[in-house]
This record gives sequence, C-alpha cells and structure tokens, in this order.
Amino acid sequence: MSRADNLKSAERVSLKYGRESLNINLDNSAGSEKIEWKDISPPESSPVKDVDGEIREKLRNPAGTQALNEMTEPGDKIVIVVSDFTRLVYRTSYFLPFIVEELNRGGASDGDIEILIASGMHRPASEEEKREIVGEEIYSRIAVENHDCKAGDLVHLGESSRGTMIKVNRKAFEADLLILTGGINYHIIAGFGGGRKSIAPGISGYNTIQQNHSLALQNKDRVFPGKLDENPVALDMKDIAEKLAPDFIFNTVVDGSKNFLGFYAGELNEAFRRGTEKAVDSFGISLKSPFDLVLCSTGGHPKDGQLYQSVKALFNAGLACRKGGHIVLVSSCSEGIGPPEFKEWFDAGGPDEIEDKLRKNFTMTGYVALRTSQINSQNSVHLISELDPEDVQGMGMKPVQEPENIIDRILADGKKRDDADIKKACVMPQAAMTFPVR
Repeated sequence: MSRADNLKSAERVSLKYGRESLNINLDNSAGSEKIEWKDISPPESSPVKDVDGEIREKLRNPAGTQALNEMTEPGDKIVIVVSDFTRLVYRTSYFLPFIVEELNRGGASDGDIEILIASGMHRPASEEEKREIVGEEIYSRIAVENHDCKAGDLVHLGESSRGTMIKVNRKAFEADLLILTGGINYHIIAGFGGGRKSIAPGISGYNTIQQNHSLALQNKDRVFPGKLDENPVALDMKDIAEKLAPDFIFNTVVDGSKNFLGFYAGELNEAFRRGTEKAVDSFGISLKSPFDLVLCSTGGHPKDGQLYQSVKALFNAGLACRKGGHIVLVSSCSEGIGPPEFKEWFDAGGPDEIEDKLRKNFTMTGYVALRTSQINSQNSVHLISELDPEDVQGMGMKPVQEPENIIDRILADGKKRDDADIKKACVMPQAAMTFPVR
C-alpha cells in the first residue's frame, strides 16, 4: 500500500478521457488561498518479467494442492470456469492455453475438457465474444459454453449458513476436475473479485445470486471493498463456493495497462488470500485525512465507456473526499449511461427511496444506483462527459459544459456562497484502479 504524493508544481493536469486526454487548469485565480494538491495514483508495481515461465511455475507448484498435471487422468471430465466478456482485462485468452497444456501433460485430451463462461446474470456471450474470451486457438479446440442462471437442470446443494438457497451449474457439479480462473481486484460488495466469485455469482442460479447480493443491505458498514472476514456477502459467497468445492483456481492481478502483476494458483482459499494481498499492495493508497476537492478520471477507454462502469471510480473518489466536498469526475461515457434500468432507479428519489425500492426487489444495478445516489447526496459531484445534461442532472450530478476551468468555477461559486474553504485537493488519474484507505 502506498501513500499520496505531493503533486509537482503544475498549472494544469492532463487526464484520460475516452481515447483522448483532457487538460484541466489547477491554478486558483478565484481567490488568494493556495490549494495544496496531491497525486493519488496506484503504487508503482513491477509487472511480471517472465510471464510464461511464471504461469507454468504456479501451475506446477501451486499453493495447497498438487501440480495441476497431477490432478487429472485420461477420461476425466474437466470443466474450466472463465470470466465473461465484461472482464477481458484479466486476459484469460493469454493464460488459458497454459492451463490446457498442463491438463494435456496429465493425460487429458481436448475432448475431456469444457470451458464454462461464468456469466452470472449477464447476457450470454456470442460466438465472436467466446472467441475473444478464450482466444482463437482454444476456441478452435475446446467446447465453450455459457452458464445459464435460469437453466432447468441446476443442481441444488442445500443452503448456506446465511440461508441462501444454493443452486449451481450442473456441468460444474458433475466435473471430475473443476478449475476456476479469474482476476482479483477490489469489489464493491464482495470485498474482492476473483476466487469464490467465479462460483457465486459466476455459475450460480438466479435466486442464489439474488439472495446472496441482497445481503449487501444487511450490516451495510461491513459490505465494503477490501472487507472479507466480516462481510456477509463475501462470507456467503465463500460458503457457496465451498459447497461446490472446486479443485483448483488460477487467478491474476493486472494493472491499468493490463500488465500481469502476479499469478495465484492452487487451493481455493489460500490462493485467493495471496492474490488479495497483492491487490492491496498494488491498488491501496493510505490517506491520513480526506480532501476538500477530488479531481479524478476513470482512466479513459475502455473503462469510461458507460457511466455505469465509471461508478467504481466515483466510489473510490468518494472515499478520498470529505462529506460536503467536491468531486469532479472525468469520464467520456461515449457509450451512454449503461443498462437502461440504471437511470430508472434514480426516478425513485434519493438514497432512502432507492433503498426502500431495492429491499422489495434487489438487483445489482439498483444497488450500484444506491451507492451512486449516496455519494451524490453527500458531495457535490461534477461530471465531465458526453451525456445529455438533463440525464446527468436527473441522477443527482452537475453536468460540466466547459471542463478546462471547472476548478476555478467551483472555487468562485463556493466563495459567492461563503462555503467552507477548499484548501486540500487531489488528482486521481486512475480512479477506477485506486482504492483510498483511511
């Protein structure tokens, strides 16, 4: 975990915006008070140098299990669970051939192996998307199937300790060797992505996913990125995953440029734990106190395609900002708001009204809307995007028409209203990949 650094003397900063960059003036011509600017970026982590060698090393010397090639015999039914199209950043297509290679070394034929896309409640991947997820070579050799959370043949495994009815994919249940893959990073309700999440929500039934995710409204202070041990959602996911009992996992940690920072393989909980430690070291930023103003970018294309995707950056910026402070979010949103129902949740009203509606019919989209509304109600959020200004206002944010001098205008408006002074500010160039910890 790193600390915030002083921003080198600069009158403006360049932030990623879609496929381009946007220049924002930082100088304060609106008043005589000098603002102290800090840079909050992910700590510098060295990418893995010998990627191929490191992947093979982890598969042959994993944590808490036999080497992968020693876990199979000819004729075994093998299922490899992979992340869906929304998580291409973890580069499944790169490491998957190495997993298949080890299985082949152990005596498995390509026909013994099936790849299962952990779609959760997302739409199924098209054939073209399947090809992109697993890579051309593997797509041409091995069967690739989408998980269907509403399939009629899901297997019932009883209930979790929190009362969640557990139903999972039948092929995963019937496999002689079940392998999970994915990527580890901070997650809004699960604490961390990766590991157990490949099963719940990845290959679980619709009602299982809904029941699990609805736990996010219980003990709300414990449902938080980076929290696992007291987080009811994360602990329930752990229960569900252990009921299915996968044999082996292979998880990655990647940076904002898709460089591999580490590989974690072996037993479900041990390999996942090691990966979360790397994620904390790679993306956590220690802050002594919050800032009055946070200027942040989602990180440009493809992370800022939709507002719905950009909420992760907004949430992280909210952790760095004091209540009543200002957040300026730079996110092109060139593909629009996101799921149609996301905007509709804001029609219910403020955070209390959205939460009341959510308790009657929980959806993850609704929960993201709730967290967004909470941040918007606690801070003044200014959005620099391509969205219709009326849509932005309807979701509780302020559209920015002339972004270059937005900081100066915020300071000038605050001075007119006699708002609290803005003395401490920060820039978060990669807010979606930066997690402030206080």
